[in-house]
Amino acid sequence: MNANETTSKAEKATVGSRGSMVKTVLVTSVSALVVLALASALVLFEPLPALVDQGRSADSGARRISQLNLTTYCPSRMKVADAAGFGEVKPDEGDIASSVRYAAFGPVYSSTATGLDGRKPIRLQDTDPGDDDQVQTATGNADKNASLQTTRLLKASVGAGTAAATVSWATSGDLRGVQAASCTPAAFEHDFLLPATQKGWAQQLVVFNPSTKAASVNLEAYGTKAGGALSLNTRGTVTVKAGGEATYDLAAAAPDQAGLYVHLTGSDAPVCAVVRLTSMSGNEARGSDFASEAGPPAREAFLPGVEGGDQAQLLLMSRGRAHIQAFWVTASGPVKAKEANLPGGRVGVIGLGQAPDDAVGLKVEADGPVSATAELSRSGSGGQTDFAMLSPQPPLGVGALTLPDQARGRILLLNTTARTVSAKILGFDAKGTRAGSKTVKLDADQGLGIGMDELGAGAVIARLDDSDKALSWAVRVDVEAVSKADLAGLAIVTPQSLQPRTATVSAREDRSLAR
Repeated sequence: MNANETTSKAEKATVGSRGSMVKTVLVTSVSALVVLALASALVLFEPLPALVDQGRSADSGARRISQLNLTTYCPSRMKVADAAGFGEVKPDEGDIASSVRYAAFGPVYSSTATGLDGRKPIRLQDTDPGDDDQVQTATGNADKNASLQTTRLLKASVGAGTAAATVSWATSGDLRGVQAASCTPAAFEHDFLLPATQKGWAQQLVVFNPSTKAASVNLEAYGTKAGGALSLNTRGTVTVKAGGEATYDLAAAAPDQAGLYVHLTGSDAPVCAVVRLTSMSGNEARGSDFASEAGPPAREAFLPGVEGGDQAQLLLMSRGRAHIQAFWVTASGPVKAKEANLPGGRVGVIGLGQAPDDAVGLKVEADGPVSATAELSRSGSGGQTDFAMLSPQPPLGVGALTLPDQARGRILLLNTTARTVSAKILGFDAKGTRAGSKTVKLDADQGLGIGMDELGAGAVIARLDDSDKALSWAVRVDVEAVSKADLAGLAIVTPQSLQPRTATVSAREDRSLAR
């Protein structure tokens, strides 16, 4: 083979090799384009439902969760609204004193009462942990500051929870009489239906923020003079620091109203709220009390707490027009008190006169949703008067309340149904030991009053077991020292629910999301 032939074969081999390379590159490029096209199609186009794994029904479900950590707020004792006074007229709180009683029920891991700063803890104790009642108790006072009761349950069950109340009283000064408030949990919304903001009245809204961040609360108010929300004289927002209290002057924000409805909305965190009410006529004390919440509007409301001889006026609020009928609830059944039309969008104030001798509460019926509270008043010697605020109390099924030291109480029950019902009331002493019990039977629409001492010697805690969930109840409070001074003194302590606080959380796995 000569050199030319060798060169020719080498050139052919080179050409063949180049051809193979071109073919390989071409095939690879086409394959890459196909892969890219398929990937784009998968991204841009939704696959048919039949091609997606929808998961199994077993992947869907709901869980019921229960609240085990409970916190309630107990306000400090009643105070005069303006401690500095004006000119030579100086407010005088007199000999005012106070007491608080805390109780925890059921399987409780721990329950402690502290100041708002968490200091000076008082641990609730069960002096007889071997009994079946499982009641822990402690006492304190509210002379300087508000307090918190913090409780951790071992499990959520019927009969487990807390109850606490504060009572203050005075026989001299501007706060003569008796004032009381039940301790309450935090919520995002609160509604109050209050008496006059006219001359001589002071209304202090006290807001406590239990969270670890600052919270803002927005106010919306309605009065008696015109329909629609009022234009407040002061800023309609209350800012409360974390773990702190803030006070807002409602009488200054919305003056010269015969009644006031206030709706609070917490925008950042749930808050606790109460209103301190005081009334003066010149230098004469006309009463003081705490106002509790009016609750959500309803077509029917039951307000336990009346006694024969009380002077009563009804406070009503309806967003729209409504027709209402008010009844005294007595031991012999309902007695019609008043009937009226509400214009809607403003507060209505209706005088009911003097309560019948056997009255124990009020009932309000309406043809639309209505909020209702009542102001009760009585007179003492020397022109002194005192008043108490009533709020609706829905049946709880199982509930409890406490009576602080120095306070005496009478349990007032209303049957909210058209049938005869029975329930059992258990009484416990200051150590949480059972003092006794009483079974009560109420006919349709009947009211009943029994003394706390009828539950047993030394009974200061009451628990109602109402399997029919038919009874609305509260305790009318007085203090012996005030009565002995021939002064009027009246207040109301309301029960707290001992039902589990639960919520349902639903979850459903959707595998079509993973594509």
